[in-house]
Parts: sequence; structure tokens; C-alpha cells
Amino acid sequence: MSVRIGVAGAAPSSPRAAAFFAGTDRSDWALCFFSFAMLLSGHWTATQIGTTAVILLFLFPWVWIAARNPNATIGRLLSNWPVLALPLFALLSTAWSGVAGWTLRAGTQYLLTAIIGVLAGSCVKPRTMLGALFSALAFVTALGLLVGQNEVWGGEVTLVGLFGSKNYFGYSVGLLLLTATIVAFDRSRPGIVRLIAFAAAAVSPVLLVLSRSTGALVFSMAAIAVTCLLAFVARFAPALRFAFLLLMAFLVVLFLIVWLYVGDFTTLLNSLGKDVTLTGRTWMWEWADMAIEKRPMLGVGYQAYWQPGNWGAEEIWSHDLKIDKTGYHFHNTFLQVAVDLGYVGLLVLLATLATISVRIGSCLLFSRPDAEQIFAIAVFLFHLFRLPIEVDLFWQFQIPTVFLSMIWVYLGLPGRRRSGEPRASVYLRRSPLLRLRRTHP
Repeated sequence: MSVRIGVAGAAPSSPRAAAFFAGTDRSDWALCFFSFAMLLSGHWTATQIGTTAVILLFLFPWVWIAARNPNATIGRLLSNWPVLALPLFALLSTAWSGVAGWTLRAGTQYLLTAIIGVLAGSCVKPRTMLGALFSALAFVTALGLLVGQNEVWGGEVTLVGLFGSKNYFGYSVGLLLLTATIVAFDRSRPGIVRLIAFAAAAVSPVLLVLSRSTGALVFSMAAIAVTCLLAFVARFAPALRFAFLLLMAFLVVLFLIVWLYVGDFTTLLNSLGKDVTLTGRTWMWEWADMAIEKRPMLGVGYQAYWQPGNWGAEEIWSHDLKIDKTGYHFHNTFLQVAVDLGYVGLLVLLATLATISVRIGSCLLFSRPDAEQIFAIAVFLFHLFRLPIEVDLFWQFQIPTVFLSMIWVYLGLPGRRRSGEPRASVYLRRSPLLRLRRTHP
């Protein structure tokens, strides 16, 4: 599988213009690399310079990027408003939250993080963005191996790096595996960059094993396998693509039915080092169900559940002997959203995920996906697989929230060519010779 990242617009017509755009690409790469590196290493960097400084350093590059062309920035935000619907509703939940001040602050930060994702997807060239993201992931991971602290579980050393926990380390290395694979197969990049990406992709599974991140390893490998299969199927006729997508949808529904109503996966979970309760998650899910029953439609408000004084949170913290009362969630995105924002918020989330799925189907049926779209599909699948056991897409100043907006934008971009359209016609439409002939018949 080889991919190329197409850049919208014609090539610069003069050396001076080419130099200008090359300089812009370099500055954008540096800004994106710096911002992502700050976000990824936030736990460790905050111990050095403070949390507020880390957040400001993460935000500053995007303020600069947005300020370069305010009118275009506003237009791109307005055209991608649906992906901002859930953060907007979270901010609106301030009206009924029991801790209105906290919800207002957290909701504003959540919306700001989603907006940055839209800017990352629409204001920076995809090729530059993916290169900066890969470099940041590789740099933070390598630095964590050199200076990061590790944990000891069951007498074995578990990699943690700069991320503060093995789960976040595993998540980030899973992203590195996905991003490195896309970059490695991008023929438009220099050979040395592709070689480094191949090396990063090869070492990532080893790091996931050493971090005991079974879920991240399984989900990232599954996302790569499914994405490669989809990219391969996209090369065939539309009828075959449609049949394949229909078959995949049927298999997914069948799997969900088996998982929810039939399956007994005790042996499988034990073989992966997990207990049947998913490390106590099922007990917490019972508390989530009780909270949803009390406030079913609108929930308790964004991030209003895990607050001191809330009866459910206090019971869980007491059961787990948690003294500082921080860092908890329900380890299930659907339940967490339903608790915070009720069934209305859950409907907004499901509508967002469904629309992204439709965009994936449209991209595969009617065009040949470019590298940024293949990246978006792989990352979306990775997070989709994690939804039932983790809460990735519902936090402020976290990279999954940025990714969800980027995925939305990338899947809305046109592919290389429409089905049934000769490849030559794409180049003819862009050909300066053809434009010259139209101007001078």
C-alpha cells in the first residue's frame, strides 16, 4: 500500500512564490510540532514549568495560525460546526450543572480544544500536519524512554515514559504506530523520513508489550488491519466496494449482538491478562446506570459528576480508598456522556460518529482516499474500538479531542478522483496548457 498526500491548489508559478510557501510549510511544521509535543508531554512538563504554562504553550501556535487569516479561520469553523456540537452542548450544560463554575470553565476549554482540531485539519497542509504529528509522537516517546519514570507491576517494570500512566503511554504509542505506518508508505516523503517511520512502526508493538498496554496493542493493530483492507478494496469497482462495506456493517452488528447478549469472554479476557470485570469497570458502570436513571435527559452537567460532595463519586472513591479524589471516569464513553449530558448529549455523540462513518463510506465508494483520509480512517477506528472501555473523546486539552475534529475535516476533503473518472482527466483540469487553450481558442 503506497499513498500520496495531495495538496490543494496549483504549484507556485515562480521561485519566489515557491520559497514563500516552503517557508510557510516549515513554520507550520515547527508550530504544530511544538504544540503537539507540549500536549503529549503535558504531565511531565507540568512538573517542570506548571500546568498553566503548558496549556498556554500548547495554545499559542494555534492563536498564531488562526490570526494569519481571521476571515478564512471563521469560515472554516462555521463550515465544520457539526463536529463542535457536542462541546457546545457541554458548555450549555452550565445552565443545569450543580457545579456551574467548573462546568463553565471545563466546557469552554473543551470547546477550545475541539476548535483547535478544526484549525489543525483545515489551516495547515495535511502533509505538514502528519509530518509534525509523527515527529512529536516519536520525539516524546523516545525522550520518555531516556528520562521518563517507569512503574513496577507484579514485580515487572512497566513503561510509562513522560505520560504519567501506562494507559496513556500505550495510547500514545498506539497513535505512533498508526501515524508512522501512514508516513512510511507515503512515497512523496524523503527516503530518510520513511526509513525512520518504518523503524518507529516496527518498534511500537514492542513498546506496547513492555508497557502492558494490551488494549492499545490489540486496537491499534486491528485499526491498521481494517484500514489496509479498506484501502485495498477502494481500488476496485464501486459495486464491489459497496458490497464489501455492507458486509462489514453486518459483521459489526453481529459482533455487537454476540458481545451484548450471547458471548462469554472469560477465557479470552483472562488470556489477555484482564479479569471478567475489566479491572472493576463493570462495578462502576452500575453506578453510572443509577446516575443516568436520576437525570436521564440532560444529565448532571459536563464534568459535574466526579466532584467532591457528589454521592456517587464519593461512594466510588471511598470504595477504592482514593484520597485525592481526582482522575476518575467511567471507562466507557457512552456512559460518561450519558451521565454528564443525558440521552440528548449521547444522541449528539452518536450523530457525530454516524456522520463520520457516512463520510468514510462516501470516501471509499466515490473516490480514492488520500493519505490524510487513510490516516483519519485508521485513527477513527482506533478510537471507535476503545469507546466501550475508555473515555478518550470527551476531555479538554487532550489529543483525542483534537483528533476527532481533524478526522471530521479530513474526511470532508475530496479524494484523488471520482469513481469511473479517468485519472488523466484530473490532471487535464489542472493543466496550465488546457487553461491556455480555453483562454485562447
